[in-house]
Amino acid sequence: MDIGADLAGCLRVGLATNPADFSHTPDPRTRPDQADARPGLRFGLIEHALAPLVDTLGADTAAMEQLNRDLAIVVSAEALFNLTDLYGLDPEDAIVGVVHTATTLARAVVPELMAAGAR
Repeated sequence: MDIGADLAGCLRVGLATNPADFSHTPDPRTRPDQADARPGLRFGLIEHALAPLVDTLGADTAAMEQLNRDLAIVVSAEALFNLTDLYGLDPEDAIVGVVHTATTLARAVVPELMAAGAR
């Protein structure tokens, strides 16, 4: 399983996004009526990255849904900016770090997905 390239692409989209755009995104805590306006681009990109795994093991498992949620935490602007701003990594090294973490997480879940798909 190699989801790394797609996840790296997702992070590069985040790097290319103007940080000022984030300030115009409604905060669901203060503007719950506009929470749907938050773009959530990573969700579609994560689904795309996991498509080969879904095709192999099936998509209707709680474990696959959980993996999507787990990866949404890891493959995020916050994770990327923690590595660049707080740890001082250059953007490409930060992407490599996030992709490594996401890939490690996905590989750890594969046995659970395989067991759920066999049911």
